[in-house]
Amino acid sequence: MSILPQILINGLISGSLIALIALGLNLIYGNMKFMNFAHGEMAMLGGYFYYLFYIVLAWPVFPSIVCALVLCMLCGLLMNKLIFSPMKRESQWTLLILSVGVGMFIKSAVQLVAGSFTLNFVRETYTPKVYEFANATITQNQILILMSTALILFSLHFLLTRTRLGKAIRAVSDNMQLASVVGIRVDKTINWIFMISSSIAGFAGILIGYEQSLSPNMGQMLSVYAFAAVIVGGLGSVWGAVLGGFLVGILQDLLVGIDFGIFSIPTSYKSAIAFGLVILFLLFRPRGLFGISLEEDKTSKA
Repeated sequence: MSILPQILINGLISGSLIALIALGLNLIYGNMKFMNFAHGEMAMLGGYFYYLFYIVLAWPVFPSIVCALVLCMLCGLLMNKLIFSPMKRESQWTLLILSVGVGMFIKSAVQLVAGSFTLNFVRETYTPKVYEFANATITQNQILILMSTALILFSLHFLLTRTRLGKAIRAVSDNMQLASVVGIRVDKTINWIFMISSSIAGFAGILIGYEQSLSPNMGQMLSVYAFAAVIVGGLGSVWGAVLGGFLVGILQDLLVGIDFGIFSIPTSYKSAIAFGLVILFLLFRPRGLFGISLEEDKTSKA
């Protein structure tokens, strides 16, 4: 099958972007114990902030990225301090519904300011280099996506395992009450979690803008894909979410790209594939590949 290498490469690119968003989504769940469905909008905001600095203000690439990520961190911090933190003792369902409302508000605000048009980062005539191998092609932008994803995953691993903040994050995730007893400032740690997660999602939004395009509706679909990745990888497992993101991305492109003879799956059904994965895992393996059971999870919520 000559198209298989190309399908796998496309799936790997899609999986990288989904994994970055699912990473932050599961990081928040592991500490706050609710699914933040406004997290996809943080990726969308990252893309639009970058568009503001890079296209509208015509700044260079790296200062635009830095400023966009700083604004994403600030938005994540404000989201937690003003909305989620005051409601943290409410039920998971209350926080989940609240996050849906926050996501809709962010989407509407972006539509009001930037319009509903599709945007891209083309500031001048630019054609990325294309490399061919094994009956497949990969662009320079796609290589940068893979390299950036690997760098972020390595950096986060270093943060969680080698730094004081990372140890505090893992302690709060394991048992919030015990972490508070031993002197860890839980509220401050959760603020950092939202800032880190929002910056990672924002960077994913920038990469998506280079690979595809930007629109105010992209956040909702990204939340769906990230949610599917979290369910597949397992609730509470950060690296399970990463693996789930790659599995969702590759499986989507495989099922859409392969011609089954009597029928083929249209590209527009990618979200249906993601929902199908969620249903299958909830029916046959609710804890995902590496997640913890709900009974174990209840012990860590304050």
